[in-house]
Amino acid sequence: MSRLIFRVLTLVAFAVGANAEPADVDARFAEMQARIEQLEAKLAAQGQELAAAKAVAPAAAPAATADVAAEPPGFFDTINASGFVAATYFYNFNNPHAGNLSGGNAPVDLLHPDANSFSLDQVWLTLSRDASEEQRAGFKADFVYGKTASILSGDNVDGFAGNDFDLYQGYVTYLAPIGEGVTIQAGKFATLIGAEVASARDNWNITRGNVYNFIQPINHTGILASTPVGPVTATFGFVDETRAFPATNADLNRNKALLFGLGASGETISGSFAGTWGRAPSGADEDDKEVILDFIGRWTPNERVSTYVNFDYISVENSASPFAEFDGFGISGAARFAITDETGVAGRVEYLTFDPDAGSDFGIWGLTGTLDHKLTTALTLRGEVRFDSLTESGTLYVGDDGPGDDDDQVTAGVEMIYGF
Repeated sequence: MSRLIFRVLTLVAFAVGANAEPADVDARFAEMQARIEQLEAKLAAQGQELAAAKAVAPAAAPAATADVAAEPPGFFDTINASGFVAATYFYNFNNPHAGNLSGGNAPVDLLHPDANSFSLDQVWLTLSRDASEEQRAGFKADFVYGKTASILSGDNVDGFAGNDFDLYQGYVTYLAPIGEGVTIQAGKFATLIGAEVASARDNWNITRGNVYNFIQPINHTGILASTPVGPVTATFGFVDETRAFPATNADLNRNKALLFGLGASGETISGSFAGTWGRAPSGADEDDKEVILDFIGRWTPNERVSTYVNFDYISVENSASPFAEFDGFGISGAARFAITDETGVAGRVEYLTFDPDAGSDFGIWGLTGTLDHKLTTALTLRGEVRFDSLTESGTLYVGDDGPGDDDDQVTAGVEMIYGF
């Protein structure tokens, strides 16, 4: 910039002194040049001072604004929604038919009571609002329609003749500011017991195992509190009566049960111990008790391999009827291997036995294999073959002559699940 000023002043000087004497021009020119050099030195010094000031001065504060809190999100903005639709077809190789089976049913498992039949098992919708330190109140609701809903609600005739709708879970949540936080649930919630659950897409196999079918409850109604205690999460609750046969819950006045659980997890290994203790469901004497103890160990060595072992013990007292009084246990082991990101294979092996105070022992072992493949990111196709067999003398399964004619059963089925 100083050079430009110099040139302009030079031109002006020549223009003004065009008619002046040479000596006068030289004097004026020398004077102007000296003034310009002074200005250049002054500008350079000011530039150095400005650069130094910028190096040490803090960034300029933004213009002051009104202290207005951000508008909190609306209620519906905090709601989580998800779900899926699951449909199946199962075939029973014992060939049940109208001539040897009253009503047309040949149970595959608790949630698949029909064979050689198409079934809309579950239309499942979950709505929830998470409880946190920012919003301490929340809720969760699982709505189910279809065959599973008819079974959970007590109408398992055909899935579409009565209660085809069931509220699997419906509870409110509060995160109490106590210690590291105590989460309180009140209402109807899923059990702490068992590795398998009622939700179809949350299991590796299509069917549920015998340990699930004969020992484990499905859900409870009551109040539950859980909190972290170091590396362990402790849970304790007070619920209505727990039933193992069928695996539902009911309230018969003073028939209540304690529900508890302890769980811990690491990078590849996790485990839990849970159980219930309360009045026996069918006991004539209120001192009769039912106890269920459940242990689950999981090992996930890498992203492709997942495994678990589930062990259950049950004891039911019944002073009115020794035929309904028994002890039993079951063990189930399962694993899933992801062949690719879209395809996987899972297997389950289990053993179950009961020792009644009267009558003969009852035992079943089972083997299940399942192949799953993602047709799209949302749609999964699964195929399964299952074999169940009695370990003691007697018959249980449908045969050529009708129910209770065979001591084993082979079934195969397919399932499609669309998740959203």
